[in-house]
Amino acid sequence: MSDVARFGVMLGMVASLLLGCSASVQTGMAAPRADTRPVLDSAPYICEFVPAEAVRLISGYSGPLTSRMSGEWKTFGHCRTPDIYPDPVSIGWAQEDGDKVWERLHGGEFAKYRPTPLPPDLGRGSVLVVADPPGSMDPYDVFSIFRCGGVAPWIDISMARVAEGRDAVRDLTELMRIAQRRYGELHGCVPRPG
Repeated sequence: MSDVARFGVMLGMVASLLLGCSASVQTGMAAPRADTRPVLDSAPYICEFVPAEAVRLISGYSGPLTSRMSGEWKTFGHCRTPDIYPDPVSIGWAQEDGDKVWERLHGGEFAKYRPTPLPPDLGRGSVLVVADPPGSMDPYDVFSIFRCGGVAPWIDISMARVAEGRDAVRDLTELMRIAQRRYGELHGCVPRPG
């Protein structure tokens, strides 16, 4: 696949993460009361990257969650949870163009929402919480560029809602920590800051 075609596919994935489901703005903010237990890493995983129980804990969703993945899994992909509307979680990842994607998701027009930088051990990235997001983007998003083996992959995790009383920045930071660790396990490399 040519670089131009691959970049086009990645931009399409980014657009689907940002635009998600049109109902996420209306229903994404009205979440059930919080279960205040910490986010922990445990199987089974949604989209191979994040624990299903962590998604339920953070979002307040209950019931079964399944994954629908697309892409070339090894080098780039997108995954969402299609059984609940709006999707509780959407995840995108790739091994290139991280700076361009980060600027699109957390820079430019979104910089006015003051993304919270991730801890340095998670690479370059931030958590974006937008109380009244423009268009139909999900109000909760975490993005990171890091090193793993000889590549600089990025992961983006977008959520439609966070349960009332949960700390969205802390929870999404922990979700990214787990996703990076899982990326390393799945790709046979050790995640480290970029």
